[in-house]
Amino acid sequence: MKYISLSGRRPAAELADQVADILLADLSRMEAKPMAMLAAYAPHERRETWERLGVMPRSAAFEVMEALHMTTLVM
Repeated sequence: MKYISLSGRRPAAELADQVADILLADLSRMEAKPMAMLAAYAPHERRETWERLGVMPRSAAFEVMEALHMTTLVM
């Protein structure tokens, strides 16, 4: 997982660019891996519950692809 260091003085545009890269990678990933956003923002207890229930959110692209796969009938 990629982390952004907030130590030192860097331009806001540079930090925003790094955050955008991480979020775009998170949303477009086609692998069933947890999202980096969850590690940063979801409470630890919530993540543990999701893992225990087997409903850990993955990337938006993966969730849409899986939903289409599970609900589309080929005739």
